[in-house]
Amino acid sequence: MIALIPGLIAGIGIALVIAAVVPRQPQLAAAIERVEFGTPETAVSDAEMDFRTRVGTWLAKRLPASTVPREDLRLINKSVESYYYDKALSAVTGFVIPMLSGLAGQALGYIAFYIPTIIGIPLAVVMWLSVDQDIKKKAADARLEFARGVAVYLELFAARKRGTTATDALESAAEVGNSWVFRRIRQALHRARYAGVASWDALEQLGGDINVPQLVEMAKIVRLNGERDASVYETARAKGKSLRHELLNREHEQANTDSERLQVPLALSLGIYAGIILTPMIINLFTA
Repeated sequence: MIALIPGLIAGIGIALVIAAVVPRQPQLAAAIERVEFGTPETAVSDAEMDFRTRVGTWLAKRLPASTVPREDLRLINKSVESYYYDKALSAVTGFVIPMLSGLAGQALGYIAFYIPTIIGIPLAVVMWLSVDQDIKKKAADARLEFARGVAVYLELFAARKRGTTATDALESAAEVGNSWVFRRIRQALHRARYAGVASWDALEQLGGDINVPQLVEMAKIVRLNGERDASVYETARAKGKSLRHELLNREHEQANTDSERLQVPLALSLGIYAGIILTPMIINLFTA
């Protein structure tokens, strides 16, 4: 048992060295996905991407597809294979850490091996589910940021609409910003131009794919202008302002909610401090 842990570490080290030395073929599908969806994982090497893709693909084929938060994954530029790989890695980490602790404890004669290993089973389940919560939170933050970007983009479109077509105004407004929101919009517009699809249809599809209703509503406003050649300048500016006010009110409500949540721990802290100060005085009073 004492030699087991060093042997395990040495085996992992040898496996990593062999994996680094063996040449890998570049993954064409992963490269195309990075180009199309905005390079979500450009810092990952080809070898690691190949391993992640194989693990994620294997899990995706054997687990129900209805549990995958596809809209959130599209919004944060994360593939389904990477999503399953992160879940598997988190679960394995939650299971292996108690098991290694049990091995070390049994080698030193402190605790039986199976006790920490049993604890690792529910910990692995919790770690598996924690990935969904993390993605949900990231997607909520990204969705709010995307809505802010749509409000700015709508007013930029309205400012550039006079004297131009709706498609030119959409593309010109999208070239102004450098944030990831504007990059996603530019990518959708470029694909629409090459595919011969109307720009507003591409924006509406993008808004539906990532569940951003503000972008869908903007696409409907632009469609009214593109199909009927109606003046949409005032409508777009009014919608952009109203969207900004709506988001600002939502942030104020969230700030008020956070302030109310802080009142309970603050009251508990004050109670603890008061108890620390008053307890010696009360004890001295009764002993006297």
